[in-house]
Amino acid sequence: MGRHGRRAWQLPFYENFSALKLPTVEGNVLSIPTGATIEVIDSGMVYGLRYDDRKRIDVDLTFRGLEQPVPLRHGTPPYPAASHYDQIGHVTGHVLLDGERIAVDCYAMRDRSWGARTERGYGRVGYTWLGDRECSLLTYSAPTATSDDIHSGYLRRGEEVTSVVAGDRKLVRNNIHSWVETLEISVVDESGTEVAATGRARSRMILPGATNICINTLLEFEIEGRTVYGEDQDVWSIDLFRQARSIKP
Repeated sequence: MGRHGRRAWQLPFYENFSALKLPTVEGNVLSIPTGATIEVIDSGMVYGLRYDDRKRIDVDLTFRGLEQPVPLRHGTPPYPAASHYDQIGHVTGHVLLDGERIAVDCYAMRDRSWGARTERGYGRVGYTWLGDRECSLLTYSAPTATSDDIHSGYLRRGEEVTSVVAGDRKLVRNNIHSWVETLEISVVDESGTEVAATGRARSRMILPGATNICINTLLEFEIEGRTVYGEDQDVWSIDLFRQARSIKP
């Protein structure tokens, strides 16, 4: 696959660690034994992110939040027993991979959870976001018989942030692989504002877990006459995904 791929072993660079020693904290810098560091520049809003695997990759990025972190309402799935927030931000810097310097200037989602999260009992979760300086849109969804029901999330227009209270997420999936090819989301926020966006897949990677997989798809969205980029995280238990692809164990 060269420098292109979707599965972990096909990606230009992939690492996933578990059972690590606890990170250390010195001043405003948290250091993780993998070679990653997180520097708090402006608490809740601006962070320096660095990673050095001591062999192939060196990363130096800065995340600047476009809105204050938005908490998921208590008791809301998919984390009803945990605390969670989301925040879209502007990411700049560079990645140095195998000697090639790659400039980074994009938008990304920062999210955090506190609380119990088991590795069994996964169902299906849809997590879709898109954003730039003018707007942010995040949706959480769960499958129904005809589409995915959006039950929570948030919308930012300019400086105003409102909660998403309803909507749906309609997908066209690949006939062979079952991953997302196109996506339509329509939402209503707490003020009654309706927003719709359509997206088409540009790239994707499959992140394996202990009993689940997360198919992360980069999408090019059209929203209110503008092109905005974002991501869809299509989370399945491995058993459910096997059934969706009609693969028998």
